[in-house]
Amino acid sequence: MVYNIIMKNNQINNVFTPDEIKDIRASIEHELATRETVEWDDAVDSNWHEKPIIRIKKNNLGRLDVNEVSLPSYIVNKVVKIARDNCQIDNEVERLISVTYAEYNLKYGQPKLEVHKDNDPVRSDGKPAGGAGVVMTYQLESNISWQVGNNKDLYTIPDNGILMLYPRRDYHWRTIRDWKEGEFVKVLFFEMLTPDLPPTQEDKEFEHEVRDFREHLGRNNENR
Repeated sequence: MVYNIIMKNNQINNVFTPDEIKDIRASIEHELATRETVEWDDAVDSNWHEKPIIRIKKNNLGRLDVNEVSLPSYIVNKVVKIARDNCQIDNEVERLISVTYAEYNLKYGQPKLEVHKDNDPVRSDGKPAGGAGVVMTYQLESNISWQVGNNKDLYTIPDNGILMLYPRRDYHWRTIRDWKEGEFVKVLFFEMLTPDLPPTQEDKEFEHEVRDFREHLGRNNENR
């Protein structure tokens, strides 16, 4: 299968075949049916857990999270190949280290994603959990358009499309919008291990520029 690549921040469309999507959905449905559901606040409970649970993040992200989703090996191999073929940073993509399913929906709180860079999560024992220099956001299904911001660039991910992000290098976020009942965005986050990645460097002046850019978009957004 040939997927379509838009060379800017590596937006890749038409990623999986119908049969592959069917297998991905089956894996997600299995996790949703077999895990305990817990209301979770990163500020209180930390952003790392080692139990197979479903996290409802009402206080900060307005989404449901399922970490460590197990996918068929042929899907994993395809994802790793896409990452290696299209990575735009110097660090080598070694392997896929995490798959997270997320659904943004008002029933899980107010969906939002503020301007930020990622840092390595910390485990319950205080040790670094390891991080990803490349994160591919795959949109499984949505009934709205909710743009992703990367620094001051905007991207619209279609269903069955991937946007490659470099979350320790770039500021990333989602646009401000007023959500309505029944609206949803369902995604998978594919986190790729990139060894020898330098520490995250914050640029507060540029971060404020990006925040102002996002706020200006929000004030003029037809969905407000």
